[in-house]
Amino acid sequence: MKNVIQASNMTKISFNMNYLDTFWIFYFARKYPNLLYFYDIKNCPDQASKDIFYDKQQYQDQLKLLSTVDEFFPLLKKAKTDYTTFNGWPFSIFYQTLHHFGSKLEHIEHTTSRRAYELSYSDDCIKPITNRLKYMTISGDHFPRVRRYQSLSSFYPRLGYLCIKDAFVDFENIFENCHVLRSLRLYKCRVWSFTNEDYTYTPYSQDPPHPLQNLEIISTEVTPNLVKYISFRCQQLKFLFLTNFLYDYRPGKNIAHNMFEMPFTQLETLIVCHKIEGDNIVKFCGIEQMENSDISLLSLYQGNEEESSRSNWYHLCLDKTNRKPRFIQWELGRRDVEFAKRYYCKRLKGKRMKQKIRKDMKIYGSYYDGMGYIARRFWKKDLEHGIFLFRLKSVQRHFLDFKDGALLRKIRRGDVIKEQSYSYWR
Repeated sequence: MKNVIQASNMTKISFNMNYLDTFWIFYFARKYPNLLYFYDIKNCPDQASKDIFYDKQQYQDQLKLLSTVDEFFPLLKKAKTDYTTFNGWPFSIFYQTLHHFGSKLEHIEHTTSRRAYELSYSDDCIKPITNRLKYMTISGDHFPRVRRYQSLSSFYPRLGYLCIKDAFVDFENIFENCHVLRSLRLYKCRVWSFTNEDYTYTPYSQDPPHPLQNLEIISTEVTPNLVKYISFRCQQLKFLFLTNFLYDYRPGKNIAHNMFEMPFTQLETLIVCHKIEGDNIVKFCGIEQMENSDISLLSLYQGNEEESSRSNWYHLCLDKTNRKPRFIQWELGRRDVEFAKRYYCKRLKGKRMKQKIRKDMKIYGSYYDGMGYIARRFWKKDLEHGIFLFRLKSVQRHFLDFKDGALLRKIRRGDVIKEQSYSYWR
């Protein structure tokens, strides 16, 4: 390979190969010495790659082979790899060689295979370079059928952005191993901790504060205990984005169950895009900003103005001003909010309050639109279905969408967060 003609101008390359091994990596290192971006893109394996398997006994010999190359991607900034190739070649050899040559790689995207779906497998693969990483994305292949504990076993002293997809996660483990993490994104994950509804999370002094500032939770399990834990541990949190999160919403059964309490959180931006269908649709949602983080739920619904600095409650209903019904989120006025709080205060005391159904509410199109929403003027009827409430210390601006996904479409276009300084938005 000494006669390989170098392609020095090549800075980005994507490999779509069914077979990859140490000799190919050796060749690429000589052929493309100035690569900035190294992407290994998987394709469907052909029969040849299935018939050739990696010989684990040659692991150390192949490490020695790569160590003989003059330089090993010295300018590499970002790598996108799998745990192994289709023929079983482990990318840990690639990362160990990068470490051997003192690579300054700071950004990786790593995918686990079906044979190694646990986060710990990915963690072991990239362990040689964890001290330098600033941006990392870990993707699982599929959820395992058997629920097994997965964790990060390495310490990431410089990691500022972490994205985890299709995996079980443990927030305590992440905070323990990523001390300077500023942005966390979870996509289609299952949370290992704080999912038990039989207890209520109580902050402990031994839980050290964490500097997390930006949190995205997408199509991932969320519980009241989890958000309360995040509020206590991450008191520097400024940006919270929740969309299509998995939550057991219980309309009309337990008012307290449908509250996300974040008493230590002072957000700049809160964005919630969540569509609940069927019998569990949300009829009321709201934001409560509390000066006193220790007030009780009963005091909240009693409407003490000294304790609750600001209330923004919304009724999800129909508007028929233009004859054709359209879905709206109508913000209740101050007196309407006070009425609703008195209603829920009595509910918490065990009193049952039922609204009479007027005759004109039964007219087609005014009460039911086929999806359970009523006209705006009948808003008091919907109080019996409960409310989805966010209780925070403060939030500068918030965006809520519990119905048609219009807000999420605006976000994807950038209309909502044009002024948001969240640099990792995707």
